[in-house]
Amino acid sequence: TNGTDATLYDFESPNVGLKTIASFSFDENNLSANKLLSLKIKLNEITIYHMSIKKSGDAGFTNLDSDDIGFVIPPRTTVLITSSTDDTDQIPTYVNLVCEEI
Repeated sequence: TNGTDATLYDFESPNVGLKTIASFSFDENNLSANKLLSLKIKLNEITIYHMSIKKSGDAGFTNLDSDDIGFVIPPRTTVLITSSTDDTDQIPTYVNLVCEEI
């Protein structure tokens, strides 16, 4: 992502509920000083999770939440996971989803 929203996942869940764990990572070396990187998870166009990371100068990051994100995806639900930044450099971002049928 660089300057605009990047779609990481966009799908409709199957006819069963899914217990889901999302793991978020990014290339921190590409994020410029005092720039933000955000991650959003939406179910049926409703934001259920929003995380922002700000690089404070060259010192490092504030508001870094590196824990796994657990949530349930109901049957037949539109899932949209996006990343965005106000940095003009490209920031490689990744989300790994692990789902289990419930």
